[in-house]
Amino acid sequence: MQDKLTTLKARLAEIDDVDNAAAILEWDQLVMMPPAGGEGRSYKYATLQKLAHELYITPEMGRLIEDLSANVHQHGRKYLPADLMVRVTGRPLTAKPYLACLKRKYGELYGL
Repeated sequence: MQDKLTTLKARLAEIDDVDNAAAILEWDQLVMMPPAGGEGRSYKYATLQKLAHELYITPEMGRLIEDLSANVHQHGRKYLPADLMVRVTGRPLTAKPYLACLKRKYGELYGL
């Protein structure tokens, strides 16, 4: 199960990378881009959004999510949420990954 979780995290990180690239294009289009460049940029932005979506809906992602969900639901009735998190991920529940994601995503923009 740990291998599946590691694989899922890697796939989600790739999707997040594509989403972040799209967000930079969108920000630049809204804030910095001359009006004449908007149409071409919108196609690039749409391509990245489509790519992120296609990465997310692959059969492999579906299987990973289904397998991990089944495992969580199977054990969910036996454990408290905090204990289940340690059992599934090997670590206690923390906001650090979320905060790190926000810092990566918005740190430079807002000087975090």
